[in-house]
Amino acid sequence: MHQQFTNITLISNNSQRVKQFGELLRGSNNKVKPYSFDEALQKALFDERQDLVVLDCPSSPDFDYRQLDPMRNQQALKHVPFIFILNAKQDTLKKQIYHNPQNKILIDPIDKFSFVSSITNAIYTSQLERRLLLYKELVEGEKKLISNMDQLLELNRLQQFSDQKQIFDFIKGEYCRKLELTLAVESVFYLSFYPDRYLIDFTIDENQKHVSDDKRQIQVKDSIIWQQLLENFPYIFEADSLSDPFIQKLEEALGFNIAGLLFVPISILHEVKGAVILVNKLYRNEFTENDLAFTLISSQKIVYHLEYLYLRSDKNEQISVQSPQSAERSQMINEWKLFKHIMNSVYFGAIVFNEDFQIRYMNKAAREILQISAEPEQVLSLSDTMSEYEFNQMKEKLADAESGLPLVRQELHIKGKENEEDYYIGYSIYPFNIDSEAKQYTLIFSEISQTKRIQAEIIRMDRMASLGILSAGIAHEIRNPLAGIKAMAQTLEEDLEEGSAHSEYVERILRQVNRLDELLKAFFSYTNPHRPEPKPMQVHKIIKNVMPLFERRIKYEDIVIEQSYAQDLYEIFVDENQIEQVFINFFLNAFDAVGKSGKIEITAKNAHRPQPIVDRRNKLSAPLSNRYIRISIKDSGVGIPPGVKEKIFDPFFTTKSNGTGLGLSIVYQIIREHGGQVEVYSEMGRGTEFVVLLPAYVNPFESAEFVEPTDS
Repeated sequence: MHQQFTNITLISNNSQRVKQFGELLRGSNNKVKPYSFDEALQKALFDERQDLVVLDCPSSPDFDYRQLDPMRNQQALKHVPFIFILNAKQDTLKKQIYHNPQNKILIDPIDKFSFVSSITNAIYTSQLERRLLLYKELVEGEKKLISNMDQLLELNRLQQFSDQKQIFDFIKGEYCRKLELTLAVESVFYLSFYPDRYLIDFTIDENQKHVSDDKRQIQVKDSIIWQQLLENFPYIFEADSLSDPFIQKLEEALGFNIAGLLFVPISILHEVKGAVILVNKLYRNEFTENDLAFTLISSQKIVYHLEYLYLRSDKNEQISVQSPQSAERSQMINEWKLFKHIMNSVYFGAIVFNEDFQIRYMNKAAREILQISAEPEQVLSLSDTMSEYEFNQMKEKLADAESGLPLVRQELHIKGKENEEDYYIGYSIYPFNIDSEAKQYTLIFSEISQTKRIQAEIIRMDRMASLGILSAGIAHEIRNPLAGIKAMAQTLEEDLEEGSAHSEYVERILRQVNRLDELLKAFFSYTNPHRPEPKPMQVHKIIKNVMPLFERRIKYEDIVIEQSYAQDLYEIFVDENQIEQVFINFFLNAFDAVGKSGKIEITAKNAHRPQPIVDRRNKLSAPLSNRYIRISIKDSGVGIPPGVKEKIFDPFFTTKSNGTGLGLSIVYQIIREHGGQVEVYSEMGRGTEFVVLLPAYVNPFESAEFVEPTDS
């Protein structure tokens, strides 16, 4: 074994005193090197590690302590004790020396025993301080390891594993090897636990192929290990506990002595599956609390993913249950099955997630409502269930309400997947914390698109009914005096001489009267709509009849019109004149929105799933057939502000200076009278789309496709 010397540097300009002190310092383990003051100060760095420096100051009367600064400031010498031998006249030097606690002073003449005692104490104290410093550096290093755990052990790879076997293979292989390197451990093993036989079986790496199976399997019933496994509790073996039967059998199997062992169980839902053991630290005998914390935290991160996969698995009831707490575990499994059955039977969505938005549980309804088609193992985060914009909206609301949870009765607009339409969900978020674990939350939600649509329809109908009654009364009261004003103005016009200066005033009166009369006709058209006289019609022919009215505007403003009609498009059962009025209103609004060089897209296709329609008694009306035509008129305009979009079908609401506010109200009324629906989708800066559902013509002889109206 390599002998460790104590390196002592003796600095003196007097060869006789060098010999004298050299004799006193000589020992079996002491290695003394003499230097003159000039040599030492010029060199300022010694070739070997120094344990002690002795300076014979009386041999250099002109010595100034400040000359030592370059040497004293070296990192290698900062904690090395310096012993200064002074005479009684060197008071100034004595005051300088006392500033550094590593300096010791001996006054010449020196007593032999005092000198040897001071030297021995200084060396011993220096060695203790060095060990303490080394220990502090190791502890600080281990603390830093914990903060970089995921990178050092590559725990981020756990996200890639889709079953428990892959994770256990990772534990037995790469995790154990990375743990060895990170914590400077001689060996790390994974132990499989078989409670019914009181056995553990440790995984053998390439270097222990010679270990036989009978030595690899160790009985633990009489060991501390057994109790630690039952209680799922970690343990550090040191000192007297190293005489445990398990340690002795493990030494026999491995073929080397065990000076320290760290034991951490691996448990899934209170069932112990095995343990990770760390054998022998490389740079010291015992394991520290930092080693325990690092191993425990990293193993719990792995356990979290194991439990997550277990709970997500539809086959978890097939996993074997062998445990000392088998009855308790069996009850827990049955309760979990019952919970899962209940949660998959409800109509609302439920998602449990942690503070990092990682999903711990999601029921069947949640997948259906959010239109999730990906496999469960691919949906790991809440951000995987919706778009980035939708996720950020929910995330911001949760952050704003963190101190005032639960967050209840919130709404979120969800963009439909692929060809599906957009929809709304209503949701609430409740805090869900277990003991000292990280924060968790429960998201409860359901689709509320139909509810919002029905509520909007009821409010709109009530408003229209009230305004309709009011407008009818006002129109009746205005029309009679208006007729008298018009008659008197016409009489006055006839009595005026040709070229009279007053003729212009009379013409203005008549124009305004006629304008009011047109407005009244619109009122009556809204309050007393003509009953539709439907007949089978083709959509593209109705639009073809309307388009010539806008030819000049299309050409002058360079507007692009794109039309697309499905080849198997049904006929619609409508009143041609009224539906033409509907399209005229839509096109007028679209032309105003796009301006010059804009674009309007017209598409029509068959639709089989219209949204429910309510009447003024808040009842669902029966559809005329199970077949509808979906007609879309989409423009590239500026879009409609959200606050305006909710009011565009209200009577007398307009954003145009010369509008009456009845155009879209009448459109809405006509479509409702035909048993259809109209919706508007708009986004600022991206345009507006009006979607109309109109009943298709059903040939009564096509009994196979005809569905009798129902009340449901």
